[in-house]
Amino acid sequence: MGNLKCLHRLNGRYREEIRALEEKCNAFDQSERTVYLSANGNTLTNLRCFYLYYEDGLKGFLSLTNIDESDIELNAYVDPESRRKGIFKKLIQAAFKECKKEGVTEVLIFQKPYDENSINAIKSVGANYLYSEYQMELSLEDEMSTLKKQTKAITLLEIKQEQKEFYVSQMMPLFQMTEEEVAERFEDALLEPRLKTFIAYDNEVTVGFFSLFYGSTAVTLFDVGVCKEYQGQGYGNALLTSVYYEARKQRAVGIQRIILHVGSYNEIATKLYKNHGFCVKDQLDCYKLEVQ
Repeated sequence: MGNLKCLHRLNGRYREEIRALEEKCNAFDQSERTVYLSANGNTLTNLRCFYLYYEDGLKGFLSLTNIDESDIELNAYVDPESRRKGIFKKLIQAAFKECKKEGVTEVLIFQKPYDENSINAIKSVGANYLYSEYQMELSLEDEMSTLKKQTKAITLLEIKQEQKEFYVSQMMPLFQMTEEEVAERFEDALLEPRLKTFIAYDNEVTVGFFSLFYGSTAVTLFDVGVCKEYQGQGYGNALLTSVYYEARKQRAVGIQRIILHVGSYNEIATKLYKNHGFCVKDQLDCYKLEVQ
């Protein structure tokens, strides 16, 4: 009979055991998953809840983690030598008890599409596919495929404190964010040295914006937005062209590519990125599991 523990905080010993199991599972599944193990709070409003299943050593691990105000992410590992013995289902049942106490009705599971063992385990407990999240990349060694077709000329300026009201009013409807979430991103744009948020102008008219996070070999593009009244007029193409030239300025310090993430449900954005030469390099599938 196994021993199941529920913890809200992890000491060094548990972390080492979890990371060892994670490494073993990744090697077996040819995956590179990493579970977030920081722990603060003990309720689902700020959930960090961990389940460890022991049977002559750690054989299974499951975590429940808030990824935003409403969504709970579930991650799990089962030792490859102990699979098909019901350990995953026991972990799920224990997690459901915690969810029910807090009124949580569903959790999300993100999984690589080629990991058949994990996908079969997820489906066996009733999880249903929702969407895919693509990581797309563009090498700065390549010329962007639409440069010669560019018709809109825009000017970029880094965001300033006095533009907060504009930024919040545009971001909230475009990305379905709360005012608090957008305000936090705005402060990051002003304070984080590796992050730059640009406002785009056509003459003196504000038409859009985007953010770039500068890593060691790549810049990550996110929060690309065209102001509602200027959508469908070619400014999306102009923004991506500006991103390309902005990133190329950093080639001398080792920047080699642009990275972005987009959901399969955002067909317009996905098509736009592909038209500009971005290719899908990685994929995560999202599954919804209803709490039983």
